[in-house]
Amino acid sequence: MHGGDALQWLANALKKCFCKTQHATAQPPAFHALVGRTPIIRLRALLHNAHACVYIKAEQLNPSGSVFDRYADKVTKRAPTHAKYAVVSEKIGGEAASLAMALAPAGYRVRARIAASQELPTGTKKLHDALGVQQVSENYHVDDDGMCWDADSVFQANDVVEEVRRDILDEIYEQMKQVEKEYASQVVDVWFAVDDVEGGNNTADKSTPLCGLKPTDAMAWIATNEGLLVSPRTAAMVARAASALSSGTEKHRAIVVVAHETGERYVV
Repeated sequence: MHGGDALQWLANALKKCFCKTQHATAQPPAFHALVGRTPIIRLRALLHNAHACVYIKAEQLNPSGSVFDRYADKVTKRAPTHAKYAVVSEKIGGEAASLAMALAPAGYRVRARIAASQELPTGTKKLHDALGVQQVSENYHVDDDGMCWDADSVFQANDVVEEVRRDILDEIYEQMKQVEKEYASQVVDVWFAVDDVEGGNNTADKSTPLCGLKPTDAMAWIATNEGLLVSPRTAAMVARAASALSSGTEKHRAIVVVAHETGERYVV
């Protein structure tokens, strides 16, 4: 099955699933059962410093392929039962799809606030179509009739963000004990790709294989050499993590990059 055929098959399957589960609220959806507990994976082709390692926390393995599934999992527990629509801002990428999958069993439809200058990846657009996500202006106003719930108030709430990050950190530190027992004394830094203030720019130095590569090319290098398909934003942060550890003087230090979303949305 070619990539385009596979994506179309997934889109059709998601549409059927959405229709069948709109009113199926008696049982908790599979989405919530599958969120989290993602693996950490050491990138072995990236560095030759035996005492410094870069890992990826593979959040692209969540149900919709995004770290925002964790946010949606918590947000849906606060969703009002009387509303029919939820609106959320698509700022980093992946927020609307995550919320749509999480809220589908409750009969919700999701609207995504999109900035006028914002260009969504083709794969994200197709996923929005498959999930019935409607794209609206970034200035979209929620009416007072109570039928549309502004999920941004919860999705971006400090307590939700802190709870998600605490869950991820707890998983990482537990996993590091299991997969790298010989490096039990490592100093572990955790970098979240969603915090990338440089917007996916690659600032890796000349001592790494990712030097000078555009984020999409760094994404391709990681896919080819490490077998992981991550977003350009995640790939750029991996490049900077490798640069930070490439001097050879770092001892027993690891950087775990928490992936943003799957790279599949950027290659279709």
